[in-house]
Amino acid sequence: MRASDVSLDLSIAFIIRAASRSGFVSRKSLNSSYRARFNDSEASGATFLFDRREAMAAGGMREVRVNTRHPHFPSNAIRNTKYNPFNFVPKTLVDQFRRRINVYFLVIALLQLNDRLTPVHPATTIAPLVFVFLMAMLKELADDYQRRVQDRVYNERRYTLCRRGKLQQVRSADIRVGDVLLIKQEEEMPADMILLKSSDPEGTCFIQTTNLDGEADLKIRQALPATKGLLDTQIAAFMGVVQCSKPSSMVYSFAGNLILPWAPEVPISLGNEQLLLAATSLKHTDHIFGAVIYTGPDTKFGCNKREPPFKESKVDVFIDRIAIGVFICQLVLALAFGAVGYDWYLHEGRRLAYLGYEPGGFLPAEGIWPSISYGLVYPTRFFLLLSIMIPIPLRLTLELCRVMYSQWIKWDDLMVDDHTSARTVAHTTSLNEDLGQIEYVLADKTGTLTENLMTLKKCSIANHMYGHSPASPDIWKDPALHAKLVESRPMVVDFFRCLALNHSAQPTHSKGDGRLMYATASPEDDALVHAAADIGVQLVERSNQEMRLWLEHGNVAGRQHERWQLLHLLEFSSARRCMSVIVRELAPETRTKSGAAPGKLKIYIKGADDAVMPRFWPGQDLAPTKRHVDFFGDLGLRTLVLGVRELEEEYYAEWAAKVAAVRTALNDREEKLASLYEEIEREFMLLGVTAIEDALQDGVPEAIADLRRANIKVWMVTGDTHATAVQVARSCRLVSPPSSRAFMIDVIGKNEDEVGDSVNEHLQSLQEGKYKSSGFTELNVVIEGKAVEAALQETYGRREAFAKLALQANTVICCRASPAQKAALVRLLKEQGKMTLAIGDGGNDVQMIQDAHIGVGVAGKEGLQAWQAARASDYSTPRFRFLKRLLLVHGRYSYKRTSIISLYSFYRSFLACTMQIIHNAFSGYSGASVIPSLYFSLWTILTLPFTFSFALDKDVTDRSCETFPALYREGQKGDALNLKAVFKWTCWGVTQGTGIYFLCLFSFGAFYVHPLDGGALSLVATGMACYSCGILVLFIVAFIEHDRISAMNCVLLFGTVLLFILLFAITSNLSNATWIEIDLLQGSFERLFTDPTFVLGVVAISCGVTLPQIISKFMKFYFRPAPHQVVQLYERKQEIMAQKRLAHSALLSTFKYQRSNSGHLGQLATVVEDGNLQDLVEDSAYEASLSVGGGAAQPAPMISVSSSLGYPVDTPRKFGAFAE
Repeated sequence: MRASDVSLDLSIAFIIRAASRSGFVSRKSLNSSYRARFNDSEASGATFLFDRREAMAAGGMREVRVNTRHPHFPSNAIRNTKYNPFNFVPKTLVDQFRRRINVYFLVIALLQLNDRLTPVHPATTIAPLVFVFLMAMLKELADDYQRRVQDRVYNERRYTLCRRGKLQQVRSADIRVGDVLLIKQEEEMPADMILLKSSDPEGTCFIQTTNLDGEADLKIRQALPATKGLLDTQIAAFMGVVQCSKPSSMVYSFAGNLILPWAPEVPISLGNEQLLLAATSLKHTDHIFGAVIYTGPDTKFGCNKREPPFKESKVDVFIDRIAIGVFICQLVLALAFGAVGYDWYLHEGRRLAYLGYEPGGFLPAEGIWPSISYGLVYPTRFFLLLSIMIPIPLRLTLELCRVMYSQWIKWDDLMVDDHTSARTVAHTTSLNEDLGQIEYVLADKTGTLTENLMTLKKCSIANHMYGHSPASPDIWKDPALHAKLVESRPMVVDFFRCLALNHSAQPTHSKGDGRLMYATASPEDDALVHAAADIGVQLVERSNQEMRLWLEHGNVAGRQHERWQLLHLLEFSSARRCMSVIVRELAPETRTKSGAAPGKLKIYIKGADDAVMPRFWPGQDLAPTKRHVDFFGDLGLRTLVLGVRELEEEYYAEWAAKVAAVRTALNDREEKLASLYEEIEREFMLLGVTAIEDALQDGVPEAIADLRRANIKVWMVTGDTHATAVQVARSCRLVSPPSSRAFMIDVIGKNEDEVGDSVNEHLQSLQEGKYKSSGFTELNVVIEGKAVEAALQETYGRREAFAKLALQANTVICCRASPAQKAALVRLLKEQGKMTLAIGDGGNDVQMIQDAHIGVGVAGKEGLQAWQAARASDYSTPRFRFLKRLLLVHGRYSYKRTSIISLYSFYRSFLACTMQIIHNAFSGYSGASVIPSLYFSLWTILTLPFTFSFALDKDVTDRSCETFPALYREGQKGDALNLKAVFKWTCWGVTQGTGIYFLCLFSFGAFYVHPLDGGALSLVATGMACYSCGILVLFIVAFIEHDRISAMNCVLLFGTVLLFILLFAITSNLSNATWIEIDLLQGSFERLFTDPTFVLGVVAISCGVTLPQIISKFMKFYFRPAPHQVVQLYERKQEIMAQKRLAHSALLSTFKYQRSNSGHLGQLATVVEDGNLQDLVEDSAYEASLSVGGGAAQPAPMISVSSSLGYPVDTPRKFGAFAE
């Protein structure tokens, strides 16, 4: 035998000794099994072999040999980059040409390469297209560089690896499946691992998932008995095999077996209790050893890194439709003017020799080909000439603006949680405009509207309610409950014993003061186990086999000590909606072993009332408890029903054997276990009901009230009971109190027919006006999850009927809703053409979040589920109240800005195309360009700052957006971007382009005489005159369309004009430059700008053609101001009054200071103090026609604006819909 074999033999001996001490397998069986295996291995010449046929029989499984590197599995290197030096250019080009509009411009550029076809230089399209592509590539390169830097930081982290009996440092990227790692306290798990050993004697450790999901609560993990007793030196020689499923994105789903080398016939079940996920951190534990089973993309974290579902904003869809319409218009114009041009060529052009038409046409052939060639060339030339009608940089401009919008959301300090410093973050940049058009918000309750910080307030035990009287508002002040605890009433003690035992919490002690704390998996468990401890039934110790309680109440002096053997924990699932624990009572001196022990065998259960009550023994009187559940629900409290059952030893032994067999199955383990759980969770005796308070988040009622004033309907979808859901809806102002004129209807039924009849009955009453005739002004619909499934069926028009009913309601409350039912309601609203936003914090909200137009994840207390919701969302926010600012401020600004940017881009294109079209009417419809090729190619790029400046504009202040929520309705109606707006801006572009051309032709055409040399202007100079007027017109229009001119706006607007003048001066002085026909511009700048009449003429023409638009804008403001214009007037008056109050205060201070030095100043100061100067201020305010209710010192919520424009408005309360 080799020396390595001897060393291995010694290591296995240590393993045998440790396993026998743990009680997992007897020493005799371990020794015999090991000797047999070792003899077999010696005979075969191998170290040792064991049979894996059973493990490999199941297909689709992974086998990991511990302490053996598996290079065929993916490495642990993280690579989020999209490009490398070789594929960057081709991949970015492919991505760009996936957009049909870029393909369109590529075709235009290729056609322009034929100098006989193109009326302008090919660079007119190629230059803007290259510019757009370069900017897009730079953006992609910057994003990919950031990803590369993050990857490098992650991959270079150092960890301790156990290899060949030694500890050595290894990079995170070099970790492989099968490695055994030593993880120290505060270190982050680099991969998914199985916990082998912990520094804690019980084999437990605590992990924190903050880096994964933002949750600060501790989670407990437990090593297997067979490995927790290994010495640190033995870990390096451990040669077990882990059989587990293939990588999966299901965070809560893990099934595996550990096969020990000395007992391969007895696989040990592995579950979530032994799984350490990547990105979690080790806490309150000195160190642990773990075996790596998934690395890199195979980890749970890696499997969940997938592309979110494709969502396209409503604005993008509209712009695409407009682009198609413009393309059709361009095609029609090209064909029409091409036909006219071809006809002019046939009848006039060929007879004019000075035009230089080729006798044979463009194609050197005889017969009909010359005519056909011209018939094809003319439409093509016009098509190329009008290609600018679809603005090339529009998409790039919008993308850059959207990146800014997303950054502004992230940088908004008013959307930061004060406790966690978490910010609202945009996970996408393509949906910002949709935030400004939301009509329906579907919100989860727990953790979204509420804090998810729970406290036990009331309870019902054995049909007796505690903590409900005015003198005893909660259980802590109820003397009756405490008296029964002192008397050790069995039902009362067993009730709190259930709370202390039925959970997965782990007791721990704080390092500072040694205070007992609990690491729990859910806020409900945390509230209940703390409540039991505070009431006197305290869990003080827990291991994987035993739980110890201290009971402080009772007839015995001091504390009563209880020990319970932990046999099985039937964990909570969303399908079962309950959890159970099977325990055996032990005498205080009894040592826990794997065999039988004295004492009662019990199973405790807790869960939702509709899930637990059907499991009770049928002979009990449950009516009082049901009333208590309804009563607690009416108070907005979350309820859980508790029960207990004593088990027979024989029945339990048979059931436990089935569970043990199923736990080693690698296929369908969860389904089989659920069936066995259902088998034993029955015939319970009632213990009582817990009523937990989950307080509303700060600002939720106010946020919902403002959202409703913004005409946004809020629906609540929750898994809570009917009564709880309704009460919480009232607490957060989602539903008006019963005393108001609010009517609530329930859609109920035991089957589809009854639910359909209920919907039709309510809909008929609504259509007949019965509710309105009864004085009700608010209609609310309440429906349960099962009824939702029935109401959404397509048969007999049920779906359509329910949609009509729900859309007419002020709000819909869906209780006991499953994830699929939540998503079904979202799809129902989308089918009706409504803009939807779904907000939630749990894993059961993911489907709803992904199906909505906008998905928002709340960083709540739901642990890994919150991580799932945040990753699936388009936006994440730490608090629900920030949704108000996200929609009313950022959403509204994004929509308004993108709308004006889009309209201005098309307007700019139509203005240039109009000049080109009209010019061809005077040039034989030849498809010639009036604008020189260089500047025609720079038209969209040079004027890009004009367009971009609108991204910095604000029509009203942030405060006004929140103070007047009704401003949001402009976005819901689509007032800023619709067909009417597109038509209006198109008309402005056409009329102003027409005016520019004719006025320039009249002013600088045949009748123009240069004052210095007496000569006329060339065609190029006349074209530059038109171009100069176009630039100035764009400047004026951009200036007047801005609501607020900031310093940056001025830089962009005036800087663009100066840039054009500088560029014109440079290009006109370039000699011998033929690129893009620059030589034709030589001397043009000096010739034009040395003539004062030219400069004044350009200014006069520009002002003249924009005057109608200026007058129209003023008249609209005068006679039909929009709501935001009314608020602008209000803001201006407030500024004026604030300045006057400031001036008044400063003047008063000055007079007081100089009173002793000047007699007349002292008299004036006295006048000021008497209030006469205040009369002057009030007179000025009256002249400004603004009176502020509640005193002039502070703006009151109700103001009255009677403007001199002749448009009386009361804002906000007297302005009807706008005010609300």
